[in-house]
Amino acid sequence: EQTLHLVVEEMHNALVRWHQSPGNWYKAFKLVDWQNMDRIGFEAFNALVRGAYPCLTILQDRLPDDALRATWKALDEGAEGELTVEAFMRFMRRYGGRHSITRPT
Repeated sequence: EQTLHLVVEEMHNALVRWHQSPGNWYKAFKLVDWQNMDRIGFEAFNALVRGAYPCLTILQDRLPDDALRATWKALDEGAEGELTVEAFMRFMRRYGGRHSITRPT
């Protein structure tokens, strides 16, 4: 669970650095929701984290691949291979609550 908090923290820091959008997880998700379906797979999640601007550009030395895969596994609880925007936002609020626009309830 500590890994998940650290990953969300790193993602939050990059979101602030590149977009001045602290806790705006919806905006982060939409950066890689290329088909505007409110669903993404691991490839898009990986692109969100690793991709060049406008994505978050988090390099492997800041966030190892195993931590990224562990985060995806936790995000994709049902092992469906896809993640909805709602599930993404719920997860990010849970593990990065102090960085969310809306506080977890």
